[in-house]
Amino acid sequence: LASGCPPPCLVCRQRRLSLERTALLNEAYKTLRSPEPRAFYLLTLHGLDLRKDEGRAVTVPPKVLEEVLELREQLDSARSAGDDEQVSALSDRVRVQSAAALSTAQSALRRLERDPRDAAARDESAQALARLRYHHRFLEAAEGGDEEDL
Repeated sequence: LASGCPPPCLVCRQRRLSLERTALLNEAYKTLRSPEPRAFYLLTLHGLDLRKDEGRAVTVPPKVLEEVLELREQLDSARSAGDDEQVSALSDRVRVQSAAALSTAQSALRRLERDPRDAAARDESAQALARLRYHHRFLEAAEGGDEEDL
């Protein structure tokens, strides 16, 4: 409180607390209603938050990184040539790969729910969700977003 300000009344404190709780409930609803945020959240419950720096500790297979680089080169070439159809085809291809990565993550997370000590399931879900993040960055670039994030 700033000096000279009266302390908030009980009604004001309750209103503020109610607003804070409503915001938390809305955020929880948004997270749980959509498959991707829900998968990232479930992995967080198992000790790995890919939204934080420790997510960088996930080893993405070199094959995935090579594929992302190749896709990026193809995107750059298509853009340079003004080939919107190729950009669209690449985006469609990555969307299919994203769906497959999400399915893999969901399957691994179900196994992890059955056995929380299943390190292989935890790693598989983490790698699939890391791939999904690369796919999202590619799609943002393909749609004209920030290409430097790839």
